[in-house]
Amino acid sequence: MQSKPTRRLGIALLRFAGLYHFFHDMRRDRQFRESSRERVTVWENLGRPAPPPDIVKYACIRRYARSRKIPIFVETGTFKGNAIFSLRNEFREIHSIELSEELYVRATKDLGHLKRVHLHLGDSTVELPRVAAGLKGSALYWLDGHFCSGPSARGAKDTPIFEELSFLLSRPPGDDVVLVDDARLFSGRDGYPTVEELRSMVAAKRPGASFEVRDDIIRIVPV
Repeated sequence: MQSKPTRRLGIALLRFAGLYHFFHDMRRDRQFRESSRERVTVWENLGRPAPPPDIVKYACIRRYARSRKIPIFVETGTFKGNAIFSLRNEFREIHSIELSEELYVRATKDLGHLKRVHLHLGDSTVELPRVAAGLKGSALYWLDGHFCSGPSARGAKDTPIFEELSFLLSRPPGDDVVLVDDARLFSGRDGYPTVEELRSMVAAKRPGASFEVRDDIIRIVPV
């Protein structure tokens, strides 16, 4: 095991050579894959309860992006940046909106070297329309900007999903995909609408769109 001075020297040399982020990202990828294998095995043995491991969610995002040839990813709720890090090579352009200044600063430090990633600090009800206005091409929207325990920030409500989805549905129909994480939380409690309320909202604005709930993800295609 390396001593702290030796480790610091190694990091300094990697930074000097411009290789620090390459090796750091490779290590983060490896650790995520290794931890995910065990989590998926446990999840499947338990009968695939909600929520699934993150790697299952990211695989869902990849499938929609590839099958519909979507070049842009927009996320509400950066949290620890795991989604945008795992998907960093999947999209031409990535945007993530975070309400917590602490988490935004952390993501800037961890992910600021990724040229495709654009981080935005602020309330998604304000930032999402601003980000969407500048996009050129279809986008996959991953709506995950709700309050949760830990360092996440609480806005006016525990979840801005109603405002986020209302904005996306207020625009002319297109080829975008909307995926809403943590479907299990949409029970009508703690400020969350029910899944059926969201289904009715989508049916009224996009009667031709499919609305499916699977693996704890609400899937609305196309929007």
